[in-house]
Amino acid sequence: MDRETTIVRELREAMRLFDEGSVREACAIWDRYAAKPESAVQPHRLDWARARARWTLGQLDEAVAILAELDVEDVPFDVRANALTARALVLDRQGQRPEAVAACRRAMAYLDENPQYNDGLIAPLRKRAADVLKAPQTAKPMPAFPALQGIPN
Repeated sequence: MDRETTIVRELREAMRLFDEGSVREACAIWDRYAAKPESAVQPHRLDWARARARWTLGQLDEAVAILAELDVEDVPFDVRANALTARALVLDRQGQRPEAVAACRRAMAYLDENPQYNDGLIAPLRKRAADVLKAPQTAKPMPAFPALQGIPN
Protein backbone atom coordinates (compact mmCIF):
# COMPACT_ATOMS: atom_id res chain seq x y z
CA MET A 1 0.00 0.00 0.00
CA ASP A 2 1.54 3.31 -1.01
CA ARG A 3 1.77 6.27 1.37
CA GLU A 4 -1.03 8.30 -0.20
CA THR A 5 -3.44 5.36 -0.02
CA THR A 6 -2.60 4.93 3.67
CA ILE A 7 -3.21 8.64 4.30
CA VAL A 8 -6.60 8.56 2.58
CA ARG A 9 -7.61 5.43 4.48
CA GLU A 10 -6.58 6.92 7.84
CA LEU A 11 -8.29 10.27 7.22
CA ARG A 12 -11.48 8.53 6.16
CA GLU A 13 -11.25 6.45 9.33
CA ALA A 14 -10.90 9.64 11.38
CA MET A 15 -14.04 11.08 9.79
CA ARG A 16 -15.93 7.82 10.44
CA LEU A 17 -14.78 7.80 14.07
CA PHE A 18 -15.82 11.43 14.54
CA ASP A 19 -19.23 10.81 12.98
CA GLU A 20 -19.76 7.79 15.23
CA GLY A 21 -18.86 9.75 18.36
CA SER A 22 -15.31 8.47 18.87
CA VAL A 23 -14.00 12.00 18.77
CA ARG A 24 -10.83 11.40 20.82
CA GLU A 25 -9.72 8.66 18.46
CA ALA A 26 -10.41 10.84 15.42
CA CYS A 27 -8.58 13.73 17.02
CA ALA A 28 -5.53 11.52 17.64
CA ILE A 29 -5.31 10.71 13.94
CA TRP A 30 -5.66 14.35 12.91
CA ASP A 31 -3.13 15.48 15.52
CA ARG A 32 -0.64 12.90 14.25
CA TYR A 33 -0.86 14.39 10.74
CA ALA A 34 -0.63 17.92 12.12
CA ALA A 35 2.57 17.02 13.96
CA LYS A 36 4.11 15.45 10.86
CA PRO A 37 2.64 17.18 7.79
CA GLU A 38 2.11 15.22 4.59
CA SER A 39 1.95 16.79 1.14
CA ALA A 40 -1.32 14.96 0.39
CA VAL A 41 -3.07 16.58 3.36
CA GLN A 42 -4.41 20.11 3.14
CA PRO A 43 -3.17 21.69 6.39
CA HIS A 44 -5.97 24.24 6.80
CA ARG A 45 -8.66 21.60 6.33
CA LEU A 46 -6.84 19.35 8.77
CA ASP A 47 -6.74 22.19 11.31
CA TRP A 48 -10.48 22.74 10.82
CA ALA A 49 -11.07 19.07 11.67
CA ARG A 50 -8.83 19.38 14.74
CA ALA A 51 -10.66 22.50 15.96
CA ARG A 52 -14.04 20.87 15.44
CA ALA A 53 -12.91 17.87 17.47
CA ARG A 54 -11.56 20.13 20.23
CA TRP A 55 -14.81 22.03 20.75
CA THR A 56 -16.76 18.77 20.61
CA LEU A 57 -14.52 17.44 23.42
CA GLY A 58 -15.00 20.65 25.42
CA GLN A 59 -11.39 21.76 24.87
CA LEU A 60 -12.50 25.26 24.04
CA ASP A 61 -9.21 27.10 24.58
CA GLU A 62 -7.47 24.77 22.13
CA ALA A 63 -10.32 25.11 19.63
CA VAL A 64 -10.16 28.92 19.78
CA ALA A 65 -6.39 28.87 19.23
CA ILE A 66 -6.63 26.60 16.19
CA LEU A 67 -9.56 28.58 14.75
CA ALA A 68 -7.64 31.86 15.14
CA GLU A 69 -4.84 30.44 12.99
CA LEU A 70 -7.34 29.88 10.17
CA ASP A 71 -7.98 33.63 9.74
CA VAL A 72 -5.27 34.19 7.14
CA GLU A 73 -5.30 34.92 3.41
CA ASP A 74 -4.27 31.52 2.07
CA VAL A 75 -7.05 29.58 3.85
CA PRO A 76 -9.82 28.42 1.47
CA PHE A 77 -12.97 30.52 1.72
CA ASP A 78 -15.21 27.75 3.09
CA VAL A 79 -12.76 26.85 5.85
CA ARG A 80 -12.04 30.45 6.81
CA ALA A 81 -15.70 31.51 6.82
CA ASN A 82 -16.69 28.58 9.02
CA ALA A 83 -13.66 29.06 11.29
CA LEU A 84 -14.43 32.75 11.85
CA THR A 85 -18.04 31.99 12.74
CA ALA A 86 -17.20 28.97 14.90
CA ARG A 87 -14.58 30.99 16.78
CA ALA A 88 -17.20 33.60 17.70
CA LEU A 89 -19.53 30.87 18.97
CA VAL A 90 -16.82 29.13 21.00
CA LEU A 91 -15.67 32.41 22.54
CA ASP A 92 -19.27 33.14 23.51
CA ARG A 93 -19.56 29.72 25.17
CA GLN A 94 -16.41 30.54 27.13
CA GLY A 95 -18.07 33.65 28.52
CA GLN A 96 -15.79 35.96 26.55
CA ARG A 97 -18.63 38.11 25.28
CA PRO A 98 -16.65 41.15 24.05
CA GLU A 99 -14.22 38.89 22.17
CA ALA A 100 -17.12 36.84 20.77
CA VAL A 101 -18.86 39.96 19.46
CA ALA A 102 -15.62 41.22 17.90
CA ALA A 103 -15.01 37.81 16.29
CA CYS A 104 -18.59 37.77 15.06
CA ARG A 105 -18.19 41.19 13.45
CA ARG A 106 -14.98 39.96 11.82
CA ALA A 107 -16.87 36.93 10.44
CA MET A 108 -19.67 39.12 9.07
CA ALA A 109 -17.14 41.48 7.46
CA TYR A 110 -15.37 38.55 5.82
CA LEU A 111 -18.65 37.22 4.44
CA ASP A 112 -19.51 40.70 3.13
CA GLU A 113 -16.06 40.98 1.49
CA ASN A 114 -16.76 37.84 -0.53
CA PRO A 115 -20.17 38.25 -2.17
CA GLN A 116 -19.19 35.81 -4.93
CA TYR A 117 -19.78 33.02 -2.39
CA ASN A 118 -23.29 34.14 -1.48
CA ASP A 119 -24.78 30.67 -1.58
CA GLY A 120 -26.15 27.99 0.74
CA LEU A 121 -22.95 28.03 2.78
CA ILE A 122 -23.32 31.69 3.72
CA ALA A 123 -26.92 31.82 4.96
CA PRO A 124 -26.40 29.56 8.01
CA LEU A 125 -23.16 31.35 8.89
CA ARG A 126 -24.84 34.75 8.70
CA LYS A 127 -27.67 33.51 10.93
CA ARG A 128 -25.26 32.09 13.50
CA ALA A 129 -23.30 35.33 13.55
CA ALA A 130 -26.49 37.38 13.87
CA ASP A 131 -27.58 35.19 16.79
CA VAL A 132 -24.29 35.90 18.60
CA LEU A 133 -24.74 39.63 18.06
CA LYS A 134 -28.30 39.51 19.45
CA ALA A 135 -27.61 37.59 22.66
CA PRO A 136 -25.07 35.31 24.35
CA GLN A 137 -25.17 31.75 23.06
CA THR A 138 -23.86 30.15 26.24
CA ALA A 139 -27.00 28.10 27.00
CA LYS A 140 -27.38 26.63 23.53
CA PRO A 141 -25.50 23.60 22.20
CA MET A 142 -22.85 24.24 19.59
CA PRO A 143 -24.53 24.03 16.17
CA ALA A 144 -23.36 21.48 13.65
CA PHE A 145 -20.68 22.61 11.23
CA PRO A 146 -19.58 20.81 8.04
CA ALA A 147 -16.57 18.48 7.99
CA LEU A 148 -14.64 20.35 5.22
CA GLN A 149 -11.71 17.98 5.61
CA GLY A 150 -11.13 17.53 1.89
CA ILE A 151 -9.72 14.02 1.82
CA PRO A 152 -7.73 13.39 -1.37
CA ASN A 153 -9.15 10.87 -3.85
